[in-house]
Amino acid sequence: MEILDPGKRRSLRNLVNFSAFGLLTGCCSLMPYAESKVKGGLPDLSAFRPWLRPSQIRRSPAKKVQFALDAHGHFFNGTDVNVKGYVEKCMAHEIPNAALRKFVEHLGGVAQALANTLAPTADKEFSDLIELSKKYSSLQLAAAMEDIDKSIASNDWKIANAVNDELKRRGLDQEYVALQSEHKLAVRAEFNLVDSKSVPTNLTPEAVLRAIDPKTRAEDYFKLYGTHQRPLNSSDPGGFFEFLSHMLSPRWHNLRKYIKYYSEEADAFGIDAVFGSLVDFDFWLDCRPPSSRRDQMLLHSLLSALSGGYMLPLISYNPWTDIELKDSPSLTLAKEAIVSFGFIGVKIYPPVGYYPADNAILQNATTEKRPNLIELDRHLLEMFEWCANNGAPVMAHANRSMGRDAVSDEFGGPVGWQRLIAKFNGSIQTKYKLTINAGHFGGQVEGDLAPKIDIKQTWPVRFAAFSHEYPNVRFYGDIGKWDELLDCTKPKSRCPTTFARLNAAIAENVKKPVETTERIMYGTDWFMLSSDNGWQNYPEMVSKNLEIGLGPAMNFDRFFYTNAMECFGLGVGGAQRERMVNRLKGMPGGVPAWLGAS
Repeated sequence: MEILDPGKRRSLRNLVNFSAFGLLTGCCSLMPYAESKVKGGLPDLSAFRPWLRPSQIRRSPAKKVQFALDAHGHFFNGTDVNVKGYVEKCMAHEIPNAALRKFVEHLGGVAQALANTLAPTADKEFSDLIELSKKYSSLQLAAAMEDIDKSIASNDWKIANAVNDELKRRGLDQEYVALQSEHKLAVRAEFNLVDSKSVPTNLTPEAVLRAIDPKTRAEDYFKLYGTHQRPLNSSDPGGFFEFLSHMLSPRWHNLRKYIKYYSEEADAFGIDAVFGSLVDFDFWLDCRPPSSRRDQMLLHSLLSALSGGYMLPLISYNPWTDIELKDSPSLTLAKEAIVSFGFIGVKIYPPVGYYPADNAILQNATTEKRPNLIELDRHLLEMFEWCANNGAPVMAHANRSMGRDAVSDEFGGPVGWQRLIAKFNGSIQTKYKLTINAGHFGGQVEGDLAPKIDIKQTWPVRFAAFSHEYPNVRFYGDIGKWDELLDCTKPKSRCPTTFARLNAAIAENVKKPVETTERIMYGTDWFMLSSDNGWQNYPEMVSKNLEIGLGPAMNFDRFFYTNAMECFGLGVGGAQRERMVNRLKGMPGGVPAWLGAS
C-alpha cells in the first residue's frame, strides 16, 4: 500500500500544529510524503545472476567458526532518511568534542544539499539495478566485478569533488584544518609522541577521496599522527567523510564495499551474511525523505536477491506514521515486506522519542515533539503482537545514544523493555514467543566509564537478566559498534570496562535455563561503524579481544552464528526458515551455504 500525502488525511488541528512547526524549522517539514514510483513490484529474479554475491568468502585465522553472521547492518542512503536532522541531532549531540560536534552539525546541511543531487532515490536505483542486472548477467564474473569496482571508484571521485566544493562554499574547510591541528596536539599529549611526519592537511578533493577509502584513511592517519590510536576526546574529522560518502552513494555501492572488506579481500575476516535494517524517522525529525517507504522496501528486497541472500533485510516501523495517517501504512508495509518480500524482521528506533511500551505512564524530560502517547502505546503494541504471532523478531536501537537530545537516549533502555516484555510474559498470548534483538546490547561504556555505577545496574546486565526473569520472551542483543574493541592496547583503553560489563552480564545467567552466551550476537552497525578508523578489522579484533577479555565463557559458535539463526527463526524448525529457503532456492546460485547448512 502506498503512503499518501498526509495533508489529505490529518485532522485540522494536527495540520495547524505542523504548519506552525514548519514556520520555525523550515518549509521542508510541510513537504508531502513521497509516493511510490516503482510499478509492478519485483521482476522475475530467476532470470538474473546474483551479481552482488561475494566471489568468495575468505577465512581469517581469527574466524574460529564455520559461518559468521552480522546481525546488525545498514545500507540506506541520504534519500531514505531525514538526513539533515539525523546528522545534526542524532549523531552530533553525543560527540564529546565541542569543535567536532559543531563541524558535524554543519555536515547535516552538507549531507542534505548533496543528497538532493548525488544520492539516487530508491525508485531510480531500482530501475538502475534492473538495467545493470541485464548487463552483468551476460558478462563473465571477473569482467563484471572489474566493471563494478570501476563504477564505484568513479562515483567516489565524483562525491569527493562535490564534498570538497560544498565545504569550501560554506567556509568549512578552515574548520576541517583546525580540527586536524587540535587532534594532532591531543594525540601527542595523550600518547606521549614526538612530532610525526608532515603530510598535507588542507582540504582538497584528493584528501576527501583518501578519507573515503578506509585503507588510505588509516595510512594517512598514521602518517599524520604517528599512531593508529585515538584520544578519548577525539576531534578527528576524517571518518565522517566516509560516512558522508555512504549517504551520497547508491545503496548497492555500500553493500559492495561491505562485501569487499568483510568477505572477499585477502585479509577479510569472512562474514557469510549480513542483516541490513531500514530506518524511519518521519515526524520525529524535520524534512521528509524523497524516497518513498514502499520503494525503499522493494529496492532492499531486490538487493537481497541480487546478493544471493548475502544481505537479508529488516523493514522499518514508525508508530508516529500510523498515528497520523489512516490505515496504519507503516505496519501494513511491514507485514507485506515480511510475508511477501523476503524481510526477516522489523526495526524500530526508540531513541527518537518513545519507550517500547507505557509511554503514557513513564516519564522523560525531552523537549522534542512527541505524538499522543496513548495512541503511541496502542500502535506499538499492535506491531509487537503481529510480529510475535508471525515469528518475526523486532530489532531496536538499545544503547544510550543517537536520540534527538541527551535525555532521549534513555528511551532505548531497560525500563521500557521491561514494561513491554512483562505484558508478553503474562496477559498477552501469541503463537510464537515475542523475540527482541536489543541492538548494541546496551553499549560498551556508560557515561564517563562510571566506576561509581553499580555494574549490575548497567544496561547489558539488566538486559541479560530478562532471559530468566521473563522466560516467555526471547531477548537477544548484538554488539554493533562496540568500537572500543578495535584497539584494547592504548593506554587509556576502555576495554576493561567493556569486559567487566559483558562478564557481569554472563554471570547474571550462569546455571540458568538460558545462558547469556546463548543470546549475545555479533553485529557491526555498519555503516555507522564506517566512521571509525580501521572498521574493516572489526570482526577480527572483536574475536581476538573477546577471547582475551571473556576467556572460556566466550562461545564463538553461538556468538557468530547459532544465536542469530535462532533469533531470526532461520535454523531448522525456525518460524521463518521455510519461507526464506523457498525464496532463495528458486534463484540462480540457490540457498547460501550458511542457511542451507543449518
